[in-house]
Amino acid sequence: MILAYFLALAGGCIGILSKLVNVQVAQRLGTENGTLINYLIASALALVLALCTGATALFSPAVLGSVPPVYYLGGVFGLLSLLLTVVSMPKVPVISSTVLMLAGQLGTGLLIDWLLLGKFSLPRTAGILLVAAGLVLDKFLARPDGTETEGQPDTEQAEVTAVER
Repeated sequence: MILAYFLALAGGCIGILSKLVNVQVAQRLGTENGTLINYLIASALALVLALCTGATALFSPAVLGSVPPVYYLGGVFGLLSLLLTVVSMPKVPVISSTVLMLAGQLGTGLLIDWLLLGKFSLPRTAGILLVAAGLVLDKFLARPDGTETEGQPDTEQAEVTAVER
């Protein structure tokens, strides 16, 4: 069980690093080319993994035809997620975009649990609202130069920053 938690945490860390790299690639090569490179490399690695593990059943047209079409939406959702991230991340600080992605994932999870499983959780809903409130609070407490305020603005630092610009 602890291993599963560690793997989930590592996946989250790798996900953010991946998004940062993808944004850099998109800024250098363009959104479409950056996305294409991402998916070509991922597809090549998935093919190598399938060949190395012997999981080659998917190469059979019969197996591919037996997969419910809705399962292919995973690739579409992955592509949309990457495109939305590449477009939005350069305009939003990394911590804010990370929290927004987390809030989106948590909110979607709550919605799926409620609509598909009939389970509604008021404490989890309150938790997501607290995360969103924290993001809004951070936005109002942050200075334009990205530094944080602690009640009163640091006018000396603001003057130094203005001179540096």
